[in-house]
Amino acid sequence: MLSGRVAVVTGAGSGLGRAAAIGLAAEGAAVVIGDLDVELAEGTAAEIGAAGGAASAQQVDVGDPEACERLVAATVERHGALHVLFNSAGIALPFADGFAADIEPQTWDKVIRVNLSGTFYCCRAAIPAMVAAGGGSIINTASSMAHLPTGLLDAYAASKGGVAQLTKSMAVGCGAQGIRVNAISPGYVDTHQRRDLRPRARPRRVRAGPRHRAADP
Repeated sequence: MLSGRVAVVTGAGSGLGRAAAIGLAAEGAAVVIGDLDVELAEGTAAEIGAAGGAASAQQVDVGDPEACERLVAATVERHGALHVLFNSAGIALPFADGFAADIEPQTWDKVIRVNLSGTFYCCRAAIPAMVAAGGGSIINTASSMAHLPTGLLDAYAASKGGVAQLTKSMAVGCGAQGIRVNAISPGYVDTHQRRDLRPRARPRRVRAGPRHRAADP
């Protein structure tokens, strides 16, 4: 149980982030819902509240380091501590990502900014608060494509490979400070964002999983 613990979940307005936030709240954590779309964040917070959980919403652009710092500061001000960070915010840019030669520089920059830099900025902001709380847990969202890319989404695969390596490296330094750092690497998950993937990429990713089907968040 997570009674008395405080968690921040980014990208929690929908998809995996929303499912993670609901799960953490069901275990007793007070959850701060961070999302670029504040209306979606408020919807998740309201759903948790209706189920008897504790949640609040805050808009955050994870690609902005100052916004990540404000998210953590607001969490500590409201709840007095931060114990769990779940980095779920991410983008795949449907119909824009592709083979390396076809990816526009601005597309590459946007995917790396959100998926990799956004994960780093949130971790960077959260670590001091977790140290002050006596330790904590960071969960980063990588992807099966960090390990077994299927092609057609080169920028996405590179960003998630970076998240996987960042997690491994951070785990060493943060462990000495009482902070566990882990990553999950989901296969194809049937979220709204994933349904918009270019038609060729979606069936490849579904077939790449051992059960050849999309997962539910």
